[in-house]
Amino acid sequence: MDSMAKDEQNSEAQWRDLNDDLGVILETSLQGCVERRIETLTTLVYNIGKERFGVEERKERSNTKQTPNRREQKIKQLRKELKDLNRRYKKSNEIERLRIACITDSVREELRRTTRAEQLKNSNKKKAKNRANFIKNPYNYTKTLLGGERTGHLHCRSAPGYSGVPYKVYKKCPKILRKLWQLFRSLWKKGTIPESWQKAEGCFVTKEKDSKDISQFRTTAAIYC
Repeated sequence: MDSMAKDEQNSEAQWRDLNDDLGVILETSLQGCVERRIETLTTLVYNIGKERFGVEERKERSNTKQTPNRREQKIKQLRKELKDLNRRYKKSNEIERLRIACITDSVREELRRTTRAEQLKNSNKKKAKNRANFIKNPYNYTKTLLGGERTGHLHCRSAPGYSGVPYKVYKKCPKILRKLWQLFRSLWKKGTIPESWQKAEGCFVTKEKDSKDISQFRTTAAIYC
């Protein structure tokens, strides 16, 4: 019990540190139009959170151990460099910290670009796989999205959106949530919708079990906001 309580305290301390650090970073980094600031906010939150906590991914079972590709190896190396730089930063004097901070920004930007490229590649592979499964058997594919036959309800899970940032981050980090709220207010006053929020992934859902004709399908979409 003592160990569990200690782990929980450490976890809460990590969330507080993330909240404070991101609050300072966002205060100085959010520049430009509202749409650009929203993109910057989600990118910074995702990358910095990933540096500290990693990413929990659901992996498919496989008997063979996959070898990381060159980009994945580079991402791993960049994360290691960031950890080393953070340790050096804490032990350095003020003059050395300025130099280390510049190097850290450069490495973090390289990590952001590399991670984005890897995510895009994986996303395209996943879309191609889903498309092939749907074409092969539309009913079996869409049936996995539904709670049961003819229920018309989709499973609701606390999955992150297009940005990759789960809701728990905003729940645990009120400073980030307030920044996001301020950006929402600006959008509301302008009466505009960011271009990224106007995109959606569509999927055909069968109305009946033995649907074959296009008229027996309806469309549903997940909006990226």
